[in-house]
Amino acid sequence: MPPPKFKEYVQKRFESLALMALVDVPLKQLLKDPQQAIEGSNDYAFVVCRLGNDSQIAADALRGAFPDTQIQDVVGGLRMWSIDVDESFPQY
Repeated sequence: MPPPKFKEYVQKRFESLALMALVDVPLKQLLKDPQQAIEGSNDYAFVVCRLGNDSQIAADALRGAFPDTQIQDVVGGLRMWSIDVDESFPQY
């Protein structure tokens, strides 16, 4: 389990996503053309999926396509988010 400070950092960054553009890109499409997943100039991007497996693959592809952008994978996906960070977040 990550240290509490890391959880607080991730939670604050994740909450800020409500103010940013969210993009839903199927993994197959992202792997085919990672450039289309991030538009414009970004300092960082978060990648998340349900269980955390596909987001690791997607994050690696994005890091290769955007070396100047900090790509952060939400480890464990939405499932672990609902367990470790926000218990009110629904599991599906």
